[in-house]
Amino acid sequence: MKISEIAEKMCSSELAAADIKAICNSRGFSLSDTRSPALFESLLLSDMGLQSAFASLNRKALIMLHFLKCWKKPVGIDMFDRLRAKRASRYDTFNQKYGDLFKQVKMQLVRKGILVFSTDPSRLDMKTKLERQVFGFPTPFHASLPPLFSKPAVLPGDGEFNAPFIRAKLNQLTQLLVTDDTDPFAWSLKNGVLMLGGAEFKTDTLRIWKRQAWGACCVPNLLTETHAKDGFYTPMAAMDYAFSTLGPDEWIEPEEMQPIFQVFCRQRQKLKAQPIFQHGWKKACLVRQKKDGKTCYRPAPPLNGRVDAANYQDFLSADGAGGIQVNLETIPLHGLEAISRISQFRITDGVLTASPDIVRMGRRFNEFREDCLTKWLAQSSDAFSDAFSTVSERWGQHLMHRNVLIAKVKNIGLKVSLEKTFKDGRVIFLPGDFIAFPESVRHQVEALVIQNGFAVKTVDHSC
Repeated sequence: MKISEIAEKMCSSELAAADIKAICNSRGFSLSDTRSPALFESLLLSDMGLQSAFASLNRKALIMLHFLKCWKKPVGIDMFDRLRAKRASRYDTFNQKYGDLFKQVKMQLVRKGILVFSTDPSRLDMKTKLERQVFGFPTPFHASLPPLFSKPAVLPGDGEFNAPFIRAKLNQLTQLLVTDDTDPFAWSLKNGVLMLGGAEFKTDTLRIWKRQAWGACCVPNLLTETHAKDGFYTPMAAMDYAFSTLGPDEWIEPEEMQPIFQVFCRQRQKLKAQPIFQHGWKKACLVRQKKDGKTCYRPAPPLNGRVDAANYQDFLSADGAGGIQVNLETIPLHGLEAISRISQFRITDGVLTASPDIVRMGRRFNEFREDCLTKWLAQSSDAFSDAFSTVSERWGQHLMHRNVLIAKVKNIGLKVSLEKTFKDGRVIFLPGDFIAFPESVRHQVEALVIQNGFAVKTVDHSC
């Protein structure tokens, strides 16, 4: 059942007169407004009286509502077992396990006009009515739900970031011969292309590496201890949601995460927020600040971004032979990604050095031709300057590939959509509203065109 169907059925047939009266008292409805089930349902799903109803709930009940907001689907009464200090015995019948819990949920959440419930007729395999009961947290209520953290610390500044952890990973680049072959995120150079974990280097891959390193150093593993089908989130998913609710300058103490773990995650092995957050900082996934002798945390800023043009000389330098030497101790990660997109690398005397790659430049010319990094490289290296000039002269004039299709795209919005979807260079943007792409991605391009509300017109190449 959909949650909207549950609400409709509850208002029409599931509630006793005492239940309706309790909901009216909690939400501030008039009993006269409940004579029509449709009108009662309309009032129930409005925001009238929601704030006062939410204000009457305890912390754990509010966390459960946040869980239901994430879950997005109706749940059975057994999902609320996590609200009790002591879980039900496995040897009791379903009614013995959850009969009292149903009464509590109905009293504390349904009668306050916050949850909806009804009997799901599709659950024919269930033996008792209680097993067929389903509950939902209506979507219209989500916007009014109080914050997950009532009083997070508000601290200015970026906090302390464990940059040496990232730098240690970057420094492995110049030690490729001693890299551990069992490392799934090992560096390598493949035909001059910088690879991380078997794929071309991107800051997002490094972000995944950090998270996996964080998850693996904790017990239980924060990423792999997943029981989503049983109604639980991984600890990492629980933290992702919790941190997503913070404002720009808001920070939390580890203890504030503890009750969220208790509701969102399975408790076979008790999760301890304090060491988990400490490991998160060590693995550069979190930043930290101290307030009143206590350490507060929030997620580390993203690794991607733009580099200040005035600072290129802090991490790039010409080697006198046409190459650009990279200082791995100072280069921002997004700066390394930017130069790797248009270069071939080599390691000389323990130094990572970039040389221009005309083919890779041609694939991404539309992205970088006006970029500040492009201008700095052209001014600092004759080899890069000549390569940029060559690509610019040949741009749109030569196409030497087999099984390549050409299409004309005039709509600006569709162009933007194509650029965002095919950042990997599989679609090349040419002058005169033309694009080129291999036959292998034709169905993906056509699907995106249709999805954006346009028709695909084809012309036979033999015409």
